[in-house]
Amino acid sequence: MSTNLDINKNTDYTRTFTVMDIYNTVIPLDGFSVNSQIRRNPLTTANVAFIMTILDSTAGKIQMFLPHSITNTLEGKYFYDVFLTSPSSIKYKIEDGIISINPNITQ
Repeated sequence: MSTNLDINKNTDYTRTFTVMDIYNTVIPLDGFSVNSQIRRNPLTTANVAFIMTILDSTAGKIQMFLPHSITNTLEGKYFYDVFLTSPSSIKYKIEDGIISINPNITQ
């Protein structure tokens, strides 16, 4: 699923979402891990990682977090994706998109 994100520079960014299948059924995340990276270009190796937390594995709830100390270093547009890894090490891409970093006017 593609989801584009708008993040304000020099602010803490938090987003919580529920992982669902194509039938809108919650996917339980017991034993899964989750990770997400931001890159200027999908082909570059340099990246920034979201802090990812499974908030409620039974309800499929995940939280993405970027502290202001990281958003302060970003400018412009970036690409990101989110991967789940199953207990048997199978990887699933569950989301991707473009991040727009919005500049602040007030300092």
